[in-house]
Amino acid sequence: MENVISELECNTKTITEPERDALFDNYRVFLIVLVVMSHFMDLSYEHNMIFMPLKWFIVSFHMPAFLFVSGYFSKKKTSVGKLIQKIGIPYLVYEVVFYLIYTFGIHKPTKLYLLRPKFAMWFLMVLFFYKLTAPYIRKIPGHMILLAGAGLGIGLAGVGNFLSIPRFLVYYPFFMAGVHLSSDRVKELRSRATPLKISLAALVSGAITTGFAVAGYSTRIYYGRYSYDYLGQTPAEGILTRALAYVAGGLMIYFFLVILPDRKLKISYIGQRTMPVYIFHAFVWVTLGYGSSVLKHIDGVGPSALTLAACIFMVWLFSRKPFVKVTDAVGNIPEMLKMIFQHNFKKIDAK
Repeated sequence: MENVISELECNTKTITEPERDALFDNYRVFLIVLVVMSHFMDLSYEHNMIFMPLKWFIVSFHMPAFLFVSGYFSKKKTSVGKLIQKIGIPYLVYEVVFYLIYTFGIHKPTKLYLLRPKFAMWFLMVLFFYKLTAPYIRKIPGHMILLAGAGLGIGLAGVGNFLSIPRFLVYYPFFMAGVHLSSDRVKELRSRATPLKISLAALVSGAITTGFAVAGYSTRIYYGRYSYDYLGQTPAEGILTRALAYVAGGLMIYFFLVILPDRKLKISYIGQRTMPVYIFHAFVWVTLGYGSSVLKHIDGVGPSALTLAACIFMVWLFSRKPFVKVTDAVGNIPEMLKMIFQHNFKKIDAK
């Protein structure tokens, strides 16, 4: 078995892209830290004056930005077989793990709803369908307008969490924007970014998000999952707030695209390892968030700072090689099985 794993690691290294894009690695590091922080403040931010503004800031753009970055690296068409191996099978594996944690770990009543992703698994589901459909969608004239219209329109329907359809449609414009963005365009945007443009992007986005908070809206207006009716909005109000959310998210994506460093940093390697961080922090969150009340009572400067520090520590911890090897193995299950079969077959043949 050790020989099989070593061979698999060798094969994985040979297909790894030779040069990393330091800017987008840094972007990913920044975003995965925000993802972890957002989750771990989720149950207490409403009564925590430190978490409240930070939560609004994070949710206004972090998942659109993550999907935007994913789109940037999804310009080439991926075969269905490769999508099933790299995203489909891992999704099923992690859904089963979540089911086991819910059922036997924290004793939370649930069922194995494979078509209704648990907790953070919606990201893998929408990513699978984005990569599957984007090569065809991008050929449709005016597809960006159509995608934005679909994202606004889905809020009128009460689809629920089935196949993560609402999030799939709401976030698709951000993913497709990443698909369309070229490296030359990135350089152009960064070279033409003036202090005035950067400041205006931050101010307008911040004004929209602050306006939502002051008006008494829930941060859920940024989640992409809920219908306007569920959020207590009229159709016109819901469409307007979602359109403004698109603007706020897009401006913040631009803001960090042009201000983040494009040189390799000591932490840039974490940008290559966001999957294990995403998966394992989710296991920790559901265990603490659903299995205890510890995350519901975080308040004050000390506990808040400790929580945020713990989030940063988790990002570092789960980007370590042992966790990377686990998610790499899950993403290579068919190849591992094939190698195990071939390895055993050679042994039998040798005898």
